Amino acid sequence: MNNYIKRVLDIDINNVFTNHRIRMVRNNNGYIPWRNLNGLSDENDYVPIFATTVNKGVYGGKIIHYGVPQYTVHYSGRNSPYNTLLLFFKNYSILYPFKTRSMVNPIYVMKGLIVSGFDTNNVPIIEMMVVFKPSYIKDYRRKNDSPDLSQFALLINRDFKFKPELKTVYNKINKEIIDPMSLAGVDIIITKDIIGKTFNNNLKVPKFDTIEDFSKYLNEFNTKVINGE
Repeated sequence: MNNYIKRVLDIDINNVFTNHRIRMVRNNNGYIPWRNLNGLSDENDYVPIFATTVNKGVYGGKIIHYGVPQYTVHYSGRNSPYNTLLLFFKNYSILYPFKTRSMVNPIYVMKGLIVSGFDTNNVPIIEMMVVFKPSYIKDYRRKNDSPDLSQFALLINRDFKFKPELKTVYNKINKEIIDPMSLAGVDIIITKDIIGKTFNNNLKVPKFDTIEDFSKYLNEFNTKVINGE
């Protein structure tokens, strides 16, 4: 396994086992903006690897509440070299736009995640995501340079390689990320439902009239999760 793949699979133990909150640009109300997706690690087959460092809460050292953050980096219109994409995919905490001359529109990349855009409900169109099994959160006690590859997988949208506008970037990703992960022993899963495998939850979030009501709801929800209710 090459050093790049090791870094992609890196899990920060301090973030997994504490109530870490990401330090990132907040909106005018003081809240971190998130895309319209919610996941709880104990409700899913797999957990996105970015959830270990970008999350809404970690409870009892074993349950992660996560979502996809809004990208906060403005696309400048400039083209980028592929090593920029690889850098974003390795360790960036928010979605960054990436575009080459052969692409009409940018894609968005962060640690272990590539999305090609967003639907009308603000849900990311996920093309590829590095994930791990929920049980690995509490079992992870080894060094970060020796990951248990049987606990990881690479989920790939089955349509990714067939999208004409993404053909060139897919070929590069296949060479630099997909093939090396496969050779290292990471499961490669082609699926039409990445979100269904990773963003299930038992959250029933009501509508709120004020930010104060929403904040109160979140505090009560967090208390219930921590107490195992």
